[in-house]
Amino acid sequence: MFEGNRVDTQTLLPQVKRIQAEFGITRLAIVGDRGMLSQTRIDELKETPGVDPSVDWLTALKSSAIRRLVVDDRLQMDLFDERSHFELVHPDYPGERLVACRNPSLAEHRANKREALLQATTQELEAVAALIERGKLRGREQITRRVERLIASGGLTEQVSLEIGEALFTYRLDDPERAAAALLHAFDKHLEQVRKRIACATLKGRSAIEARLRSIAKQYKLDSHVLFDVSEAGFSYHISDQQTALAAAVDGFRQALERIRILVAQGKYGGRDKIGVRLGKVIDKYKVGKHFILDIREDGFAFQRDERKIAEEAALDGMSIIRTSIDSNRMSAAQAVLSYKSLSQVERAFRSLKTVDLKVRPIHHHLGDRVRAHIFLCMLAYYVEWHMREAWRPLLFCDEDIEAKAQRDPVVPAERSDAALEKIHSKTLADGTPAHSFQSLLNALSGIVLNTVRIPGSFDDTATFDIVTTPDHTQQRALDLLQKIQM
Repeated sequence: MFEGNRVDTQTLLPQVKRIQAEFGITRLAIVGDRGMLSQTRIDELKETPGVDPSVDWLTALKSSAIRRLVVDDRLQMDLFDERSHFELVHPDYPGERLVACRNPSLAEHRANKREALLQATTQELEAVAALIERGKLRGREQITRRVERLIASGGLTEQVSLEIGEALFTYRLDDPERAAAALLHAFDKHLEQVRKRIACATLKGRSAIEARLRSIAKQYKLDSHVLFDVSEAGFSYHISDQQTALAAAVDGFRQALERIRILVAQGKYGGRDKIGVRLGKVIDKYKVGKHFILDIREDGFAFQRDERKIAEEAALDGMSIIRTSIDSNRMSAAQAVLSYKSLSQVERAFRSLKTVDLKVRPIHHHLGDRVRAHIFLCMLAYYVEWHMREAWRPLLFCDEDIEAKAQRDPVVPAERSDAALEKIHSKTLADGTPAHSFQSLLNALSGIVLNTVRIPGSFDDTATFDIVTTPDHTQQRALDLLQKIQM
């Protein structure tokens, strides 16, 4: 066992060394999934001192590697019309065997699932678009940024009182005279920036200077009240009627705030960030964002399916490629596929350990040795359980013809035998007795009890004897099957 902060992939090589050293095993084959036996781990197996170079391995290619083989035309896809799997070689995998597999049932399932997810995502994207159209997608943060930017540009941060909500805001100009003075001060500061640009020669030419000055005057609603005298070297200005001009500036500021308020009330002020966040939630919900092309704007968005990427993924539906260093004389292609698929038994074992039967957690020990002992006992318990399940196959809802299972096509989905289906449908065995699950059979066996019997009238504690209840037909048969276990 390793410390809890140890990554799974870092436990492989130490265990390989330990198995070879303690048990003297020279021919060892490791079966691991694509995450455990990555290219990095395979290279380490070949190069790490202390690991016998004869150690073989069996894993599968990741989808990106399979896609490269398809793009490079290294896979003859039409061969799947005649068989479910075939072997191939590739220069990127020297000295290795590749077994390409395609499961039509899995391909159909994935295609249907992908289409269902795409349709669900499309519906939710259309719902978001409808929210934007109806003005239901808005936000306090976007309103605040827009209003505060307007107020700051006029130098009126201290002159305006705001109340901003998710879908509306109100404002009040506290002192119009002070607001007018603040606007004039902001106007002067803006013009001073233009003078600095002229001095630094970043703004040149009389026409360019005039255009910039007119733009600033229009921004402050003073374009009809201010006169500019512009030259190549600079400018001066004069406000004809300052009181009227400042009143117009304050009124223009009010109009600008009012326009924002109307836009907010109409729901036209959503914002690109707000829309993007909402779309991100939809895309992440079904994990199909890579299949959509989004165009997000300030006032809405557009989307469409990325048919090219969908087609590329669909080409790999139901496909897997087994990768192994084991020679064909020792393991056929079908056996390689079955060996990799046997990893599902490991997953079932962990599920049984963690949740279903043995429930290894919670672990109430704190010392390392006790935790290891706890896990070891659970592993022993699962070992016993596995043998019990195999021995009780005739009594459970299980297939009994193990040889037929070994001879079936290794790629296509497994199917229950007619005998197993009959047990499931009728819930009885061939002799008419009830068929059981593993748990129900254990419950049936719990009816066998040890009774301690005391002779009537006896007061001596030694005058007792033990008797075990007689097993019924099912209980006796289960006990007889357990006697046949050979560990």
